[in-house]
Amino acid sequence: MSEEKYKRISIRLLPTKEQEIKMWKHVNHTRFIKNYFIQYCIDKKENEGIYYRDNTKHLSELKKHLTQLKKKDEYSFLNEVSRMSLTYA
Repeated sequence: MSEEKYKRISIRLLPTKEQEIKMWKHVNHTRFIKNYFIQYCIDKKENEGIYYRDNTKHLSELKKHLTQLKKKDEYSFLNEVSRMSLTYA
């Protein structure tokens, strides 16, 4: 039986100011979406008795809701980042 040894690699990112702004937009928009849908699921459970599970039917419904949300003027800032960041939040 051989022992595997892992080496640690430290990487330091030195983004430009523009890249840093874009990274923070992704982080903050993803955090917003996560918190929005947590509250959305809590409200659905309390008001309609619908409990969202981690399955395809419910996830596809939440993705459709995200698409509709991005079309509203109030949430147009979500279009500043890629949809993949938001979808996997």
